[in-house]
Amino acid sequence: MTSAAAERLRALLRDTPERRQLGVTLALVAILAAVAFYLYVTIKFVPDMGIRMMFGGLVLALLVVLGPRFTLPMYFATFFGTAITLPGLPVSLNRVCAAAFVLSWLAALYRRRFVVPPAASGLLLTLFTIYAVVGSFVLRAPGTTGSYNQLVYLVVCFAAASTFRTREDLLGLLRAIVTITCVLSVVGLLEYILRRDLFPQFSDNRLWLHDFRINGVSRNAIQYAFNLAWALPWALFLHVEAKGRMTRRVALVAIGYMVVLCLLTRNRQSPVIIGAMLLWGGLLIRYQYRARLLAVMALCGMLIAPFIAMKLAERFFSPHAPAGRDMSLTIRRDKLLAAQRMIVEHPWTGIGLNTFKDKWWDYRARGLTYVIHAEKGNQHFVDLGYVQILVETGIVGVVLFAGIVIATLLLWWRTLQRARRLEDSFAYNGLVAASMGFVQLGLSMFLQDTFFFPQTYLLFGLLFALVTITGYESAQASTVPTEVPR
Repeated sequence: MTSAAAERLRALLRDTPERRQLGVTLALVAILAAVAFYLYVTIKFVPDMGIRMMFGGLVLALLVVLGPRFTLPMYFATFFGTAITLPGLPVSLNRVCAAAFVLSWLAALYRRRFVVPPAASGLLLTLFTIYAVVGSFVLRAPGTTGSYNQLVYLVVCFAAASTFRTREDLLGLLRAIVTITCVLSVVGLLEYILRRDLFPQFSDNRLWLHDFRINGVSRNAIQYAFNLAWALPWALFLHVEAKGRMTRRVALVAIGYMVVLCLLTRNRQSPVIIGAMLLWGGLLIRYQYRARLLAVMALCGMLIAPFIAMKLAERFFSPHAPAGRDMSLTIRRDKLLAAQRMIVEHPWTGIGLNTFKDKWWDYRARGLTYVIHAEKGNQHFVDLGYVQILVETGIVGVVLFAGIVIATLLLWWRTLQRARRLEDSFAYNGLVAASMGFVQLGLSMFLQDTFFFPQTYLLFGLLFALVTITGYESAQASTVPTEVPR
């Protein structure tokens, strides 16, 4: 063996970025091959459920071995359509990926030390989640089974904080998140072009009765737009901090692509939330072309403002609204009336997490509602995030929620100031991106019950990962960053 060949062999065996990239590629190929084989055999040749479960178990075991670096992005992909099922499986794809993710994280946790999230914020988030789930169980609430999902979401937070321990690891996760979002959202673009719902079996058909609103594989247009807007800050972060020129350009295109699709949903809150997110991030972010970026955003905003105003006016003055009222606001008013009665009867502990949809009929304001008084068979969610916390978790939950907000703000501000003093642009811009996500969360909770979404827990996990990676919580971090702060 020549010396050059021996050197190449030694380089391949060393833990280098090239070797890690090769491992990622081979693992993804193995995953796709295993899933394709499972689907082919299940659909074509295997009528027996036991054998189907055996093949599913093999795929599940492969995912567990690969670890949360792979199963977390796969689980994230199912956030877009939680009701999607695979042939031969009695449960949704979301639950299958959730099981694979939890098992893979537990296996990784067994092999190495766990990174504890920043004390106050992480502890309060954990207490709030456990309190809400246990409260639903104690109250014997109808939605108790669904509330158990919150424990999986809590694991998502821990996994993001403990698995992605270097800056390159975090960038890899964010690239996967933005890529998955752009790919899955293509369905919504096709719906807009073809002018029809491509997956009606997964949609809330009540939102399609009177107007056309794209929703992709999501339940409705509101959740579709939320998923797109959630990935916006991380696309901006990749555009600013990615090392490769191509990655930066693709990230910039992804920002424009996701913004356009958000606006095509015709959700009235989307322009406000996206505008607030981009304005906040654009003013805080450290970027040599920031002024140029702000100018482009302002120009695009002025160009599309008339189109947005026209579409929103069409929805405000819809002839289908009852008694000349806006349908969306009227439904939320009806729900608020029911929520008020729930709060009066259950002020301290609430009615139980995820149970408003099952109990609203018993608390409806008879003679005062405009829409929901005739929809006993429908499951109405509270749709008002701040009200949901009070109604379903009570005053105790509100106190815990307020503690989470205060502790997270203090953690973010303290870490941001230190990143600014050290001129660490990666940490600083990452924290700005996280704050854009919290701006979206805070605004969306006025009209949507988004705090208990899995994306919210992943957002907390990304914030904790940034704090841990940059070494600002040294007493709780298991590794010291190898990069020199820029």
